[in-house]
Amino acid sequence: AERKSGGLQQLQRNAAKEMLLYYNKSFFWLLLERRGSVFYRLDSVFGGLFIAALGGIVQWMFDNDWAYAPRIHHHYAFQALGAGVTFAIVFRTQLAWNRYWEAVTQLH
Repeated sequence: AERKSGGLQQLQRNAAKEMLLYYNKSFFWLLLERRGSVFYRLDSVFGGLFIAALGGIVQWMFDNDWAYAPRIHHHYAFQALGAGVTFAIVFRTQLAWNRYWEAVTQLH
């Protein structure tokens, strides 16, 4: 029994090291938390900046009537892309919400 409880204590210590602990006293502190956030990962930031720069360049090409600016004759492609992105965001949010409520029900 002694050996079994020692293994349990070790397991609990390891779980506490891997767990993300947040300072929940301030909403803004929690909002700006970098650890465990997908928004502050370097690949996410650089990917977003790259796409924003690409969009800015294409808009500049349209505004200046550049000869090599892409001509988009119909808006269907943007609507399809928007629907796909919306689906992905809703799916990801639903998974996170389900994980949250599963954890809440396990605690109570």
